[in-house]
Parts: sequence; structure tokens; C-alpha cells
Amino acid sequence: MSEVPAPSSPYKGLAAFEDSGVDALFFFGRDRDSQVIAANLMASRVTVLFGPTGVGKTSVLRAGVAYKLRQEAGVDVRIHSSWIGDPVEALAGLAPRTGGDIYLMLDQFEEFFLYHEGDRTFVEELAAVLRRPDLRVNVLIGIREDALALLDAFKAAIPNLLSNRLRLENLDRAGGEAAIRGPLERFNELVPSERRVEVEPALVVAVLDEVAAGRVELGALGRGVVTAPSNDDRIEAPYLQLVMSRLWEVEADRGSRLLRRETLAELGGAMRIVEDHLEHAMADLSPRQKDAAAAMYNFLVTPSGSKIAHRTRDLAGYADIEEQEAADVLRRLAAERIVRASSDDGAGTRYEIYHDVLADAVADWGARYRAERSVHDAERRRRRAFGVATAALVGLVLVAAIAVFALVERSHSRAQARRAHARELAAAANSFLDVDPQRSIELAIQAAQLERGVHEEDVLRDALLAAQQRAVYRADGPVRIARFDPSGGHVVTGSKDGKVRVYRVGSSTPERILDDGGPVTAATYNGDGQLILAAGRDGVARIWGAGDSPLQRLDAGGPVTTAFFVSHSLRVLTIARNGLIRLWRSNDGKLLRTIRTQGKALAKGGAVSPKGNLLVTFGQDRFARVYSLLTGLLVSRLEHKGLVQCASFSPNGSSFLTCGHEGVVRVWSTVTDRQIQVLRGPEPGSSIIDAVFSPNGILVAAAVADGTARIWEARTGFQSGIMFGHSNPTTKIAFNPTGKAIATGSRDTKARTGLASGKPVRILLGHNGAINSVAFSPDGRLVLTSSEDGTARLWASETEPDLRMAARQPSLTAFGLSADGRRVITGDASGVARVREVGRGRVLRSVRIHGPVTAVAFGPRGPIVATRPTLSLAVSDRTNRVARGRSDGSVAIRGAGGREQVLGGKGLAATAVAFSPDGTLLAGGDSKGTVRLWELGSGRMLRAFSAHQAAITAVMFSPNASLLLTASADHEARIWDVHGGPPKQVIRWHFGPLGGAAFSRDGRWVVTAGPSTAGVGSVSTGRRLLLLHGHSRPLIGAAFGGRDGRTIITASKDGTIRVYHCDICGGIDELLQVAKRRLHSS
Repeated sequence: MSEVPAPSSPYKGLAAFEDSGVDALFFFGRDRDSQVIAANLMASRVTVLFGPTGVGKTSVLRAGVAYKLRQEAGVDVRIHSSWIGDPVEALAGLAPRTGGDIYLMLDQFEEFFLYHEGDRTFVEELAAVLRRPDLRVNVLIGIREDALALLDAFKAAIPNLLSNRLRLENLDRAGGEAAIRGPLERFNELVPSERRVEVEPALVVAVLDEVAAGRVELGALGRGVVTAPSNDDRIEAPYLQLVMSRLWEVEADRGSRLLRRETLAELGGAMRIVEDHLEHAMADLSPRQKDAAAAMYNFLVTPSGSKIAHRTRDLAGYADIEEQEAADVLRRLAAERIVRASSDDGAGTRYEIYHDVLADAVADWGARYRAERSVHDAERRRRRAFGVATAALVGLVLVAAIAVFALVERSHSRAQARRAHARELAAAANSFLDVDPQRSIELAIQAAQLERGVHEEDVLRDALLAAQQRAVYRADGPVRIARFDPSGGHVVTGSKDGKVRVYRVGSSTPERILDDGGPVTAATYNGDGQLILAAGRDGVARIWGAGDSPLQRLDAGGPVTTAFFVSHSLRVLTIARNGLIRLWRSNDGKLLRTIRTQGKALAKGGAVSPKGNLLVTFGQDRFARVYSLLTGLLVSRLEHKGLVQCASFSPNGSSFLTCGHEGVVRVWSTVTDRQIQVLRGPEPGSSIIDAVFSPNGILVAAAVADGTARIWEARTGFQSGIMFGHSNPTTKIAFNPTGKAIATGSRDTKARTGLASGKPVRILLGHNGAINSVAFSPDGRLVLTSSEDGTARLWASETEPDLRMAARQPSLTAFGLSADGRRVITGDASGVARVREVGRGRVLRSVRIHGPVTAVAFGPRGPIVATRPTLSLAVSDRTNRVARGRSDGSVAIRGAGGREQVLGGKGLAATAVAFSPDGTLLAGGDSKGTVRLWELGSGRMLRAFSAHQAAITAVMFSPNASLLLTASADHEARIWDVHGGPPKQVIRWHFGPLGGAAFSRDGRWVVTAGPSTAGVGSVSTGRRLLLLHGHSRPLIGAAFGGRDGRTIITASKDGTIRVYHCDICGGIDELLQVAKRRLHSS
């Protein structure tokens, strides 16, 4: 067992268990069922296995039955589960076997009737197979319970078809517990002791309670389904796997070795995790993409709730959208495991809903989305009709007064024409958002300069959000290479025009232009960034220092294909097109070694080990060759099954990889030159063009000709991620410095960024030619690309945390901001509160109390720090009064004179309090979601209303006191009119409890503190603009501060305080400045 590699997670989520050794090892809870099914299959000519949707038939048949039967000698086990094509293929190749039995499993048979209803050919062929006395074949049909009656159509041909039926029930509670504990114990057997993970017994109980059959019910809109009462002895297996997979992912991200019940509660429980699987994927789509998804969902789920597969082209036609748009949306949904593709790419690709249990949820989401869209469209039509009527009325008035106000009308007409032109430009800017964001900015600037209205401001802000481009570095020919210096402050580019250009990051004007004598094929910095190495077709490698003349000229013996510093920049290696390899000393240019390669061994490229002692080359054939740079001798020839076209060493030099036309990445030991792992994934025929190790050597990422990027664990070979998106071969790939994100380049002119899990982050649009190189900056916040279009471009990667860490303080429990927004105070569970300047880590003042800190604030005489029974604090800057919300529900208010006013009491805990800006009103929220508003002069309660379904975590008045903001543990924030009525905005930006929320200083924006992110959006529309990442645990507070009120400050249970400057939170003048700076750098 020690030889079996451990997967990255012991839980499968919604993926079915497969017929493999690894999956069989981690398949628990179905031992008895597997034995019974296998026994019936072996004893009976025909067995029908049926059960409810999502019961786990496929997993049982593959990992529980088929895998175990395969261990028997002389047994042929076959599984067929795809019914899109010719169903008779399932029976192909059945022939008598000497002394052996054939077990044929026809899984997901309900789909046969979906695609081949009325087709008698298959049933006749199956009957003929079963009648053959010389063919020892036993057949099992796996079918959903609601489709069982459809088998009646087969009875005429196979009379005994239904005589041996088995019903697969949901997991019992013991099986459910085994499905939680068993995979974890198996994982711990396969990993070193320091990687072992435990589970809290309380979590096991909680998960089993929450995924009991009937407890989790995804939308069944319009299905006519009667839900049976919950049976706590039965467990929904797919939901159990999805919940445990999510818990594992969260705890792993936090570096935790314990699966905890607390984390389940933080995520909102099992139902919220299951619901969020779909909702989170849909939230990341643009409105246009949501429209496309909603349209396609109509055809991926039948009215009876069955999932059905369609080609991309068909879905696009049914939904009346462009095929490329449909493909982009489907790839994103596939990355989120909402849909699955029947193949990786090509005209034959079909997509279907990923798992049966998602079918109703997808249909329900589509129905809700269409309903919401209908309301939106109706409101838009109403506004349009009102506008037309108003315009008509105004027109009548103008016609009546035209003779008198001719001159005024002429002025108005010019203003209206200007506004109309501004609207046209704004509409054009919107249309370019997903196509050419830089062009969108240009048009939005023109619109905003003509008309400084709200609409034009919003369009300009959207354009700035969509555009990741930060600089353009131009050349007079294709740019073949672009690299950052080690500090990330400068960029070097090499181009076909024979020039090497050096730029300061962010500036589009070169600081230096160096003549390389011919088209440049290699350019890079040395380890300290003081030297630049460049080489190209003139056959000379040059080393430059600070001057304009090269320090060294190295004769490579022919046009150079690649050159790089090695051995901590003490050496330079060049590989020429004629196969000549030369090693030089970099400080004086002395030639140290020459290796001649020729014929099929002629080297086209290669990689050098970190110590500089080994060189791996690839070239004209299916061998990679290893040379010693100490002796110049060939050490070994490594055979592949296709042309080799890449090589790379791990960071510590213990292994290296090769890739090529055979479609796999091979990992080799540097010590033995023996293969230690084969990384598989792409379909046969999809060659791998580029591959690299992550900076820590744990992962390998590859650029694949099928347009994908693939990520594996280097040691185990487990494919941990696939990023879809490119419409042409992916040719370049790079990891960010942490190894948690990748960047890719393609011949489709696009670059992309994504997470190492395969989740796409951004499409980098702007190039007009194939991408030649991609690289991350040392801090990971920027991506540098070069292209055949004659430019290199700098982009925001958006893969790094948006929130920059300012300070650490363990076990944070309370958060507050000074009135001027320049100081932040945080309290922790040890009873210490610390005051810091916003954005800085240095502690200005500390306060210690007895007991965990429950609330903090800046009072008239300094910091106020509270512990129980006080749960919340507020200070009026106008009256200097301090309000304390207590656990008994009372709010005690004390002013400078010392007199105390007590409001409420003998109720639920007062979890949040806030003064109005003028100090005359007080708002308070309690632990059950009720908000109360008091007039302080009289002590009279003005109103009390149920604002939320769970505890209020924050209340705040808008700067003009007209609005009240509330946040709650029920996952929502709401904005209310102080005078009453329903909420003006309901903010659902997060999938977990909110730790707080706050207005911006100008009252235009709101920030929310979510489970791990901060949301920023508009007060007037409720539309979210930003979702700021950086924290790993729930936030306890978020606010706007800083000198200009545009700095967002957050604090989290992960013990960090973070900041983000919101450039797009300004008005139209500030946005114009930002936009013009962006364009100037481009």
C-alpha cells in the first residue's frame, strides 16, 4: 500500500468513483452492497440495479463491483455508460473466452431511452447475446428508479429481464460514517506523519445529521416531486462527499490538520455548501454569460429532470448565441464542475450536467434567473415608456414655445446632441468590455468628457475594472521574449528587429535600447539583476552591464536558439541552431566547454540543473539527452514515444521533466536518470508544448495543444487541475512565485491567468498575434507577455491577494476605526487591544484587560476596550457619548457629564450599536436579527423591525443619516430608509456569515466583511464591483478609511489586518485621471 500515491484529497466531491486502484482504496460505506451486487451479477444472466437519483450507482459499480471482480483470474469486466453514440458499441467485441466469464455492466441506462427511444436494434442484439449458449456473459443494467418502467419495452425480446432486480438504497448511517472516516484513515496510511489529518467526532455527527436523506433539497421547481419525510438513518452520498470535499479544501488552505465542526458552521452548514456549489460558479459569470448559461440550461435538463448531453454547436443554436460564446461559458462551468465534457475539445465535444443531483438545481437556477430577468426587463420597459411619455410631453411644450425660446432651444439642442453622442460612446465602450478593454477605456473617456453624468461614470468605472493592461512595450518587429529583473522593477524585451529594450515597470518609454546585431531569441537578467544576457541569429551572445556597450561577446558558433545564465550566474550556456553547445565563464568570457550535437541528436533547446552540472537537451527525435557539463560527455539517452519538445529542472535539482508529442509529462530522477512519474491527462494526440515545475517543486503545469493547461502533483502524478479557455494550442505556461497560480499564452492571441486548481481568473485581451512568452513578476501581482504583434504587455494578474497585509495579531475578536479614518484598533482573545496607523504594522498603543476583547472603539479620551457583558460599542463624534450594547439586551449610554441613559433591556443580546452622525439617534441590533431605532433626547423607541434571520453583526448610518446599513450572520447586508419601509437594497455578495459592513465617507459605497473576502459595491444599486481576497478565515470587520477615505481596512480571525486602496471608488474626475494614466502607459 505504501507504493500507492496519496491523492490531494481523500474525498471526491461530486465526481464518481472510478474503476481504479486509488479510487477503490478510498471507496467506503458500500462493502455489503458491493458484495450483494457482485454475487447477483455472477449468478444471474441478467440483473437490474435501480435506485433514486444520486444514490451512487456508478461509484458502486465501478469502485465497488468492477474493481473487485477484476481481481479474479480469467474474468473480463466491461462497463459502458455513454449512450450518446451507437448503443450497439456496448456489445462490440463480445466473443467466447476459454474458461472465462464476461461481466457486462450497462450503467446510466436511463440515458439510452433519452437518445434512442424506439430503437429496437440494440435490444434485439442484447437478446441475441443473452441467448448464445457458447457465450458466458452476464449482464447488469444500472438505471434510475424513475426510469425503471421504461424497461417494459424490452420484455418482449428478453422475457426474464426484470426477474432479478436489486434496489440500491441511500447510505445507512454506519455507511455514511465509514465514508467520512475511512478515506481519511486511508489517506493517513499513505502520507508521512506530519501530513496526517484528523477529524473531530462532533463534525462526523454534524455532517451525518445535515446530509440525512431529505434534509438537503435542491430546487425541484415545476417537477411535481413529493418530498418524503426525512429518514435520519439514510445519508445522501453525493452531498456527503461534496461537503467533506469543501471542508477538506478550506482546512488545507488554512494549513490545518484537523477537520473541525467550527469550519462547517462558518461555511453555513451542509445545505449552504451544497447550494453554494452552483451559486458560487454562477456568481463569477458576467450578466451576458449568465444569459447564455440560462438559455443553455433549458436544453441540458429535460422537463422530467433528466440530464441530457449536447454538442457545443447545438447548444449555441438552441440558445441563439454565438458558438464561441457558448464554448467559453461551458468551459468555465466545466472548470467549476457544473457541467462535464465528453471529450476535451473538437467538433464532437458534448456537454452535460456534471451530476444527477445538480439537474434540478440547475433548472431551478435557470427559472429564478429568468424570473428575475423578466422583472428587470419589465422595469426597464416601464422606465422606457415613462421616458417616452415624458419626452412627448416635453416635446409638446417645446413646440408650443418654440417661437419664443428659439435661441434657448438651439442651446438645448446642442446639449442634447452632446448628451446623445456621449450615450453612444458609452454604449460603444460597453460593447468593447469583453473584446478590447483598452478600447473600452478610450471610448469611456470620450463619453465622460462630453457628459459627466452618472451613466458615463459607471461605464468608465466598468471599463477600468475590465482592463488588466498596465503598460505596452513596443518594438519594430515581433517580440520573442520578455522578462522581469529579480527585483520586479525593470523589464527586458528582445525582438526580431535586433534590439534589446529595457523599461521601468509601468513606463512605456524604454530607458535603454541595446543593439544585439540581429533578431533576438534570448534575453534575461542574471541573479542580482546587474547583468543582461541576450543572443540571437547573429551567433553572438552578449553580456551587458550598466553601459551601452557589451561587457562580453561570446561566439556561439551559429544562430542561437537559446541562452541563459547558469551556476548562480557564474556561467553562460548557449545552444546554437547547428547543434553546438558552449559553456562560458560570465565574468571574463572564457570558453569552458564545447559539446557538439548532430543528426537526430542535434539540440534545439534544453535546461541546466540548478547546480550547473547537468544539461538536458531535446531536438530532432524522441530522445532527451543528459550531458555532464563538468566533462562534456553524454550521460544518458531517455526514450519517449514521440518527439520531445521541452525540458525543465525542479527547483532543488533532484528531478527534471520532459514533454512532447506523446501527450504526457515524464519526471526523471537526476541521480539515477530513471523515470519516477508519468503525468497523464490530455487525450492521445494532444501534444504537450511546454511544462514547468512550481517554485516549491510540488506541482507541474503544462501547456497542451488542445488549448488547456494541466496541473499535477509531481510526486503522486495526481492531476489536480485543468484550465480550459484557449481556442488554439496553449504554447507557454508559468507559475506565480507561490505556486498557487498560473499564466498561459496561446496562438489564439490571448493570455490567461488562473489558479493552480484550474479555476480561471482573467483573460488578458490586447495582443493581435500569437503569444511568445509569459512571466510573473517577483511579487506575483503582474504578468508580462510578449507577442508576434510587435509588443510586450504588462498586466494585472489578479491572482494575488487584493488585500495587502498590514499587520498581524493572533485571535482577533474586535475591530474599530477612528473618526478620521487614520487609525485602527483591534482586540483579541487574550485581552489585548492594539492601536495602529492605517496601513502600517507599528503599534502606537496597547491596552490590556481581563478576559477576551468583545468590542473596541475610539472614545473622546482614547481607546475604549470592552469585554463581557458588553458586546458592542459606539461613539458619537458630535456629542462624545459612548453606547455599550450588553448581553442582556440593554444599551447603556454615557456622556461627558457621567449621567447614564439605559435603553431596552431584558431581551436578546445587543450585538451591534451605532449613533447617527448628529448624535440624536441610536440604532441597535440583537442576536435574532431585530433592529431598533431610538430618539435619544426623549429615549423613545421610534421603530423596531425584523431586519435579518440571524444575529446582527453591524449597524451604521449613512453620512447624511437618511439610510441605515445592517449586516448579519444570515449572509446578507441590507440598506434601509431610516424612516421605514422595506429594504432599499439587499446585498447577497457572500456565501457565509458577515462579520460587519460600513458606508464609505461619501456615502456612495458599502464594504462588507464576508467569510473570507470583502465586498465593495454601490449603495444606490446594490451592485457589487469588487470582491477582495487575502484572508483565509472569516472577517470580523471592514471599513473605509485613510486620508482620502478610499482605503479599505479589514480584520479577520486569521490574525491579519489588511488594506486595499480603491482607485475606482472616486468620482468622475478621479476616474478620468486613473484612466488617462492607464492609457498613457499603453
